[in-house]
Amino acid sequence: MANGQGPQGHERNNAATGDADAGGMRQFVNHIEFFLSLSDVRFDLASVGVAARPDTSVWRFVTTPHHLRTLHGGMSRALASYERRFGEIEPGEGNSGG
Repeated sequence: MANGQGPQGHERNNAATGDADAGGMRQFVNHIEFFLSLSDVRFDLASVGVAARPDTSVWRFVTTPHHLRTLHGGMSRALASYERRFGEIEPGEGNSGG
């Protein structure tokens, strides 16, 4: 979470979760695809064209439409906070503005 809290506001144990701040491994993602159905939402995340990682690995997570709404709200707040602090982010390739 953007506020450093885990689910339901409980403090995260960075060492146990492997967060990079605690010396764990991070996965760089520069590609995402969404797949929607009535009952679930699938995100396929990938690291494409990264020299340090010649193989393209895909990480998939699946959630419900309800949790997608929650995720969207959290990401929107985090993005707005980032832009207030550091300036507007230009739309990425293939985006129409946001």
